[in-house]
Amino acid sequence: MNNKFNQNLPDIGKRLKAVRTALDFSIEKIALTTGFSKSLISEAENGRKKPSSVYLFGLLDQFKVNINYILTGNGGMFLDRSDSTDDEVREMFYMLENVSLVKYAVLGFFIEYKTRNKDIIKELMKGNQENKEIG
Repeated sequence: MNNKFNQNLPDIGKRLKAVRTALDFSIEKIALTTGFSKSLISEAENGRKKPSSVYLFGLLDQFKVNINYILTGNGGMFLDRSDSTDDEVREMFYMLENVSLVKYAVLGFFIEYKTRNKDIIKELMKGNQENKEIG
């Protein structure tokens, strides 16, 4: 599987660049928006480096990029914004329980997100606690 993924890096890179172009973003702007380095983005777009799962999840979260499109070329470039996230949440929980690679990818994203956003999370948790006390 690793070799197949590595063989597809040039195609994955082309699709990553196509997404960035469709968003009308420069590498600098996508770097600022996602928090990833320009060199990482450039290397992924040029097929020299695998895009990390955290980067892919960031594209999904911020721009509704279809990760399946990035990795395989199947489906549309972007997810339909009217799609119900309930189905995606159910699918995520199913994969978390049954696919260890997904579990570790999501864990990596969670740790990164938690680390980068600890102040925001703390504030939101405080607000949730206050709402529970009021309700």
